[in-house]
Amino acid sequence: MAQLRIHLTFPEDRVRDPIIYEISKNFEVIPNIRRADVSDKTGWMELELVGDLSEIESTID
Repeated sequence: MAQLRIHLTFPEDRVRDPIIYEISKNFEVIPNIRRADVSDKTGWMELELVGDLSEIESTID
């Protein structure tokens, strides 16, 4: 299994979107939130993805 850490930044119009749910439902990876800071206006998240390398690559495309 491969793992990759990514840093996501969310604009105001995406802050309330269920990003982790969408990743879990649409891809065969395990998302793990390592750090995050979210407000009403913006947000960021350090996310670790674990799974097959090809599936991780599909997730971040």
